Amino acid sequence: MNSRFSSMPLKINLSLVLLLACLSGCTTVHHLNTPEFIPEYAKKQNPFPLTVALSVPEETQKYAFTIPTVRWEVGEAVSSHMASGLQAVFKDVAVIKDGKPVAGADLTAVCSLGKQTEYQRGMFVSSDQTFVVQLECRVLDQSKKTLWEGTVLHTNVYNAGMAAKMLMATSAASIFIKSVDPSSAQQGYQESLAVGMNDTLLVAVDQMMARLVGEGKSRICPDCTSYPEWHKPLGKQP
Repeated sequence: MNSRFSSMPLKINLSLVLLLACLSGCTTVHHLNTPEFIPEYAKKQNPFPLTVALSVPEETQKYAFTIPTVRWEVGEAVSSHMASGLQAVFKDVAVIKDGKPVAGADLTAVCSLGKQTEYQRGMFVSSDQTFVVQLECRVLDQSKKTLWEGTVLHTNVYNAGMAAKMLMATSAASIFIKSVDPSSAQQGYQESLAVGMNDTLLVAVDQMMARLVGEGKSRICPDCTSYPEWHKPLGKQP
């Protein structure tokens, strides 16, 4: 075996590998509010006979998990994912855009990412990557009185597995073989991390919906004689 390759370290620094992906200073952006990531919840029986307006603060909408030259837009997906969950248990859902009120809305759900939301980067591409999503929601009536509020926290220790191995191998080979282009492996690794990040948000949304329906139903609709039920939520409960 060529000594140049046999003596190379098996672990490659995550920041260095991804920085080499774009020496010109460009940034790759991954969106999680696309069809392949947005959950599809079936309409529950006995939905609340109410229309809810979903408001996601601008600070949350602009929140992203980042490493050098790469952004994963996690915050904008709070709106798409929570809207899907709310649509399953309410008569209708409207997303508030640009702060404009929604005519005819009976309630407003304000959902945001909490301060504990973070991406704890592993040192190497093969290391575990830790994603933490803290989701906070309040349900308000038309007078802006809080009817229910809740917080969930979900931590996901994620390993990119084969995508990480491919990136390590092609990055190492590209140092010595000019014809080897690691860009596809870099893209695959980033997309693998996007899946892990989205899975983290999905569990947080699922747990939030379970709490909203379970704890908040009588406050949200005190005149209702029947209520929707949420399935057993994913992940461990806080």
